Amino acid sequence: MKRKTCAGLYLRALDLKTTTKKNINVLMHILSFFKKHLSADEKQEMLSLSI
Repeated sequence: MKRKTCAGLYLRALDLKTTTKKNINVLMHILSFFKKHLSADEKQEMLSLSI
């Protein structure tokens, strides 16, 4: 991908509005992706961020 195109997509992404619900959804997907690599304490810390 061309640098100019990549930069444009990045700037467009920054313009997107976020919500608490969307942020929690992202955190839950991150937790799911890393679940085999996180300790119980680390998982609990991730879950506490969504409260």
